[in-house]
Order: sequence, then structure tokens, then C-alpha cells
Amino acid sequence: MKPEIVFLTVWVIGVVITWPALIWFAVNSRRGRGEPLMPKPPASARYADTRASGKQKGKWGGASNCLMVVIDGEELWLSPIFPITLFMPYGTFGLEFRKPLAVVIAEARRDWTGMNVRLRLTDMDNRVVVDLRVSDPARFISALQV
Repeated sequence: MKPEIVFLTVWVIGVVITWPALIWFAVNSRRGRGEPLMPKPPASARYADTRASGKQKGKWGGASNCLMVVIDGEELWLSPIFPITLFMPYGTFGLEFRKPLAVVIAEARRDWTGMNVRLRLTDMDNRVVVDLRVSDPARFISALQV
């Protein structure tokens, strides 16, 4: 048998076995934390963007046009959208959290992709820096400061 056929056969078997396991793990990691598989911004949100991009400093990977960014009440929500939630176990790239606005510091930044927002999240002993590309950075920053 040709090596290409053997490789393709092993690859297909590997995909058929691992994808259901990955989806099962991702779904259970979200259910265990009470996070929805299909997150939606609430109607009361001051700011909502379901096609944002982001990357946490110091972590590999990121999200491109598949992040939901919501400011609702006194919280900032960051979560991937469906169907990405089926393939990413909770917290894989450090881009899933709900934080009180009191610990969020935002600044507008310009880089080669245009205007972006850098978030500094300062909990008691945990400091996180997230670079976001949202549809309207000025509106996002003003919604954070209300």
C-alpha cells in the first residue's frame, strides 16, 4: 500500500476519534462552570460586540473575529461565540472571563491593524493584559467609564 494512502487512512481515523472527544471535553468544561454553549449578549448591555478579536499577553493563540465582548451593569464579559465554544475548552487562550469594571483599565492604542484597546485587569494578585480589536473602540471605552 502506498505511504500516502496509509497516512491519509491514519489521519482520518485520528480525526474521527479525537474530534468527538474534544467536543465532549469542551462542552463539559463549560457546563461545569455554568457557562453557556451559545453565549448571547443581554438586551440590557451598554456595549456588545460579537465579532471582536483578542489576545492575552503571555499566552499563545488568540481569537480572530469570534469573541463576544459585553459591558453589562458593572461587569465586563469576554467569551468566544458559538460554534467556537464547541472546540475550545473553557479558558484555553485566557479570553474568557467576567470581571467587575472596577478592576478594568482600558486604553486606546493604534497599531498596524488600526485602533485597538488594551485592557489591564488587576485583581488582587492576578494581573492580566488583553489586547482587543472591537468594532467601535471609542464607544467601548466610554461604556467602560460610565
